[in-house]
Amino acid sequence: MTTPQLLAYEDVNKGIAMFDELKVPTVAVIENMAYYKCTSCDEKHRIFGKGYTDYLVKNYGIKNSFEVPILEEVSAMSDQGTPFVLALPEEVPVVGLFKEIAKKVDEEIREL
Repeated sequence: MTTPQLLAYEDVNKGIAMFDELKVPTVAVIENMAYYKCTSCDEKHRIFGKGYTDYLVKNYGIKNSFEVPILEEVSAMSDQGTPFVLALPEEVPVVGLFKEIAKKVDEEIREL
């Protein structure tokens, strides 16, 4: 899990390298707060700039990479302790995204 900032990339890079030495594979890279999707224009706005997930994927050969948007409902529900994937309707894109993340991570772990 990372965020778009360079410092976060450097920390994750070190963490992956350390776990590689310990023979613990990294099965996915998830960039949190990757963008904000405007409700009026439907465009992705990268408030913190373009992240470094592509470099991690390329440098370590990680198959699964995901970008999680900034979403007000997720933050509010997390603060309340409510699992948003259970509370929000299925058609909300972030619900499908988290289900896809879970599915891909599960598949990758099963392969290992």
